[in-house]
Amino acid sequence: MNLSRFVAFTIGVSLFAAGAVRADDMKEAASTLKMSKPVVCLKVHGFGSFEEWPDAKLTPDDKLTIYYEPSGFRTEKTKDGYRALFSEDGRLRKKGSKDAIWKNDDMFKYEATKKFPPYQVYLKTDVSIKALAPGEYELDLTLHDRLDKRDVALTKTVAFTVYLRPEPKPEP
Repeated sequence: MNLSRFVAFTIGVSLFAAGAVRADDMKEAASTLKMSKPVVCLKVHGFGSFEEWPDAKLTPDDKLTIYYEPSGFRTEKTKDGYRALFSEDGRLRKKGSKDAIWKNDDMFKYEATKKFPPYQVYLKTDVSIKALAPGEYELDLTLHDRLDKRDVALTKTVAFTVYLRPEPKPEP
């Protein structure tokens, strides 16, 4: 079975610029890409505001929603303000296995443009898990800072479990 036909990714990205920050300060602060721990969420409301999914146990009918915050990324001045440029790779595997059952390089590419340098950024990745059999899985997310000439990338792993919800028993 070619799982890549059945696992669909959608991406939600929001960028916020709160107040003016000197470009020199941003260059100094943006020297090393970092990525917060990815969290499996019931719902994402915005930057720093989400509802974590208890125990990350989902049914195939649920959507796997992952939230994380990049920091230390590069920004560059444009004629209209500033921009940041990201891409993300994904690799799905059974928990503990090194072999991917599905992978997608450049799942998304995103260019964020703002009047001021963006510094509060969150990334939200939605994954359809309908094709997954019950079991424990790990999703490796690799974030690339496409403005950093050193080809900077960082990978974090999020674990989750797929289980079948018991069918309701018919009443006699």
